[in-house]
Amino acid sequence: MLLVTSTACHYCEMAKNVLGRFAAEYSIRLREVDIMSDEGRSIVRRHQIPFPPAIFVDGRYHSHGRVSEKKLRMALDLAMGGG
Repeated sequence: MLLVTSTACHYCEMAKNVLGRFAAEYSIRLREVDIMSDEGRSIVRRHQIPFPPAIFVDGRYHSHGRVSEKKLRMALDLAMGGG
């Protein structure tokens, strides 16, 4: 999973917590990218992300803003071949 975050972003902190739990549960790697880094700005432009956090599952854009644990779990289940 990839998480694009920003400093002083309440939803980003919530997303880090949720994704951290899910990464452990699903035994997958979580990588965080700052939205102000060159890579972060490139991702935002390419996917037209209006605001952080942005979540990518299995290389595909999943969502931005507040995390829906239910939708993220469904996406992870599909990506892992279990859904």
